[in-house]
Amino acid sequence: MFSRGNCSDEGWVVRRIDAPGLPIVTANVVAKRIDSGQFALFLNITWSQLPDGSIFTLKGTEVLVVEMSTNHSVCVRYIFRDKLPGTSNPNLGRWTFSLDRIVVIPNFKYQVFVTNLPKPDKGSYTTVTNITVPEAPSSDSSTCAKVKPEWNPVHEPKRVIVIYSLDHPLYKEIILKLCAFMRAKCGTDVTLDLLDSAWVSTIGRIQWLDMQRERISKSSDKVLILCSPGVHAKWKAMCGEHKVRLKEDERSSIGDMLTPALSLIIPDFVHASSFHKYMVAYFDDVCSEDDIPAPFNVVVKYKLMKHFEELYFRILGMEKHEPGRIKCIEGIRESDYFNCPSGRGLQDAIEAFKNYQLKNPNWFEMELLDTDGEEEETIFKSTFPMDVNYSCVTECYQLIEEQKAHTFVNRIKYHNDENVLKSSMAETAIILSENSSVLTTDVHYSGPVLSTLTAIDMKGLKATKPVAQRDLCLQAL
Repeated sequence: MFSRGNCSDEGWVVRRIDAPGLPIVTANVVAKRIDSGQFALFLNITWSQLPDGSIFTLKGTEVLVVEMSTNHSVCVRYIFRDKLPGTSNPNLGRWTFSLDRIVVIPNFKYQVFVTNLPKPDKGSYTTVTNITVPEAPSSDSSTCAKVKPEWNPVHEPKRVIVIYSLDHPLYKEIILKLCAFMRAKCGTDVTLDLLDSAWVSTIGRIQWLDMQRERISKSSDKVLILCSPGVHAKWKAMCGEHKVRLKEDERSSIGDMLTPALSLIIPDFVHASSFHKYMVAYFDDVCSEDDIPAPFNVVVKYKLMKHFEELYFRILGMEKHEPGRIKCIEGIRESDYFNCPSGRGLQDAIEAFKNYQLKNPNWFEMELLDTDGEEEETIFKSTFPMDVNYSCVTECYQLIEEQKAHTFVNRIKYHNDENVLKSSMAETAIILSENSSVLTTDVHYSGPVLSTLTAIDMKGLKATKPVAQRDLCLQAL
């Protein structure tokens, strides 16, 4: 008997001495032609049983397949109607069984868990196999069902907000060309801070980003995070390492948008229910997978432009690989995206930055600015008015819960003879566990009206103590 669904242990646990032994498992990927005449990739899982006495207690086998980046799983059970007649099959070999019905996706990693039934009450008789699905051959008319999305005033185009780091002028050009390609070729409504800089400057970076986050939470909009050396360096700076200032951020009228964006979206990576809104990608000609910050390893990662078609299916909310069908979209794949004007512009931008990197291997170090003292002075002068005398003390708190992760928060107290202002500014906000959260709120204070500040409210954390302290003083000119 064959069953598929939730693999509950109810009724399938016995004393360890009465449970069948460990299965011997092999797994690989096979391409099979299906009823439509197209090819699809399937897991081919084979398992056998040692010819010992425990085989007489074998009542079935459970196969659990988990897609590692999203934790999606499929559970299949084979239940035997009768006991096996002997320790060996009629050909005097091992009893061997197989499963080849589970469709898999190219470049994805899977874990295969095979357990004989019933299960032991203590310990485990599960065999675990890791498998990476190889790259599928390029799709063509004989294996790919072409899909042509249609956009018109009745059907609103999909919206995507792009988050990135301004690593270099040539990298900025890649970002702009990608957005132009997504708009012109894919009909996607792309939100990019560079294209909305006037409004960002008017309402402020945090307010603009918070508006985007609010819009995404109430819609099917997606967030595309483009990782690069700057993203990785700024993430490490948020975790307490050396501060990062890039030349292109200084040239920009809106400054570094990535760091506040990360502070706002990192809480979403605590709960799996938010993963579907985020897509993580990098241009493998000019960046690498090492540029991806650790929190983003829980979602699917795409190489561009190699995996752009798969990424675009995510934007559309469609599956590229379905049982009996593999869909494709002409003109956006690695082999043909450059055949349109916007795609050609994107390819030229990627090639230009790639060639620059070949000539300048230390290009990223060349883009870094000195951060000694100057950065803090700039931040404080831009945040607080200088017509009041302040005596300031900064206490750096390290928040630790069950040795999991850490958060550095600067608590800054400002006061003069008549008025007192207490506030908190986050250098970094890293979620420690599912029971912790970081909320941004307006500061309440007494005294003259100042610019709106942001306070950090840490919930679900135990009391902490200062681990470092230093003095900062602001003096009106």
